[in-house]
Amino acid sequence: MKDQLKEHIEKNRQDFEIYTQDYETIWNDISWQLDNKRPFRSQHYRIYLRVAASILILITVGFAFYMGKRSAEINKNGISLHNISPEMAETEAYYSALINDKMEIIKSQDPELDPDVWTSIKQLDQDYAQLKKDLQDKADSEKVIDAMINYYRLKLEMLERISEELKEKANDNEDINI
Repeated sequence: MKDQLKEHIEKNRQDFEIYTQDYETIWNDISWQLDNKRPFRSQHYRIYLRVAASILILITVGFAFYMGKRSAEINKNGISLHNISPEMAETEAYYSALINDKMEIIKSQDPELDPDVWTSIKQLDQDYAQLKKDLQDKADSEKVIDAMINYYRLKLEMLERISEELKEKANDNEDINI
């Protein structure tokens, strides 16, 4: 049977070849396309992709480093008011500025202030550090935030009283000297 099929195909080969191709033209077209193709175009994209991937990796590593450092700082120091919201950041900045001003005034009025006063101030600061850690633990955060704001108020009030007492003491000394 194979022989009969082979004979039939060879006798009728012309009928089977319905598509006559000009192979010379096809190869010339392929050759022309290869000659006119930009040889390094795909390599430029590869270079750009490598650079972009490198930049992306650097940004990712930098971001991860920043977040790790921030997380370590929060774990060490707890969460401050400025980490909660912009309004809390304003509140914290306001009270901190007032407290720093009062501290400077007190230091200028009496550089050798009673050590018990400084101990009380340090105790307040330690209590505040504990509040920051409590806030990190999400322990009834609204109450902790209120306690943190009250810390600033209490410390400011305490510094104002110290400042007033130092002024009275200075006025008493002036009255005695007169």
